[in-house]
Amino acid sequence: MPEPEILPAPMIDWSKSRTQNHLIWQREYHAFLRLLPELLRTHRGQWVAVHNGQVVDGDADDVVLVQRVIAKIGYVPMHVGRVAVEPTSPARVLAFRVRAEPVA
Repeated sequence: MPEPEILPAPMIDWSKSRTQNHLIWQREYHAFLRLLPELLRTHRGQWVAVHNGQVVDGDADDVVLVQRVIAKIGYVPMHVGRVAVEPTSPARVLAFRVRAEPVA
């Protein structure tokens, strides 16, 4: 069995409090809701990541999307939502980790 690849931990900006990060996330969520009418025309059924009030990426697979966005912009507050007429209720994820291989 090959050795598992050990990835570095994401860099987290601890200078912001949880409250500040939550406020940033709320801003991104409201941007998602504001952008939703246009997203329904361009990204219906896909997942999109919103950062700094803009869609930074989209994909049919939410996990693939999050991994790609974190690689691109870092481990920062963002909103990832599915573009649908009735979007799913938001859930806050405090930590995101990817295992190198499944646990037996």
